Amino acid sequence: MEIAVIGCRAHMLCKACGLVASTFSSCAAAAQRRWDLLALLPDAQLPLPEKLHAGTLILPGSSNVTLLHNTQASQIVGYGFSPRDTLTLSSLTGHEHLICLQRSILTLTGRLIEPQ
Repeated sequence: MEIAVIGCRAHMLCKACGLVASTFSSCAAAAQRRWDLLALLPDAQLPLPEKLHAGTLILPGSSNVTLLHNTQASQIVGYGFSPRDTLTLSSLTGHEHLICLQRSILTLTGRLIEPQ
């Protein structure tokens, strides 16, 4: 599985979560490859470079989608606090976070996950 996370704190986030992924501080460094999952942190620089391909692109819901015209992705998943975002933070209790899925998405293995 080819996974990349882009943003200034991408390396720290992956290490804290135990995620094995390629990390980049800039979008240009991730170009010229096809990623199964490409996740943009809020500080990732847009617009994305040409020839950036992803099966699933996860990005902040506040991103300007018109800046993604160079990107090819099978599905785009927005995250944030808006009802328009696919993934939203439902609640915080102590050290636990509850994520809400607003719309159906496909997993990296092609399984459908329904909103919950």
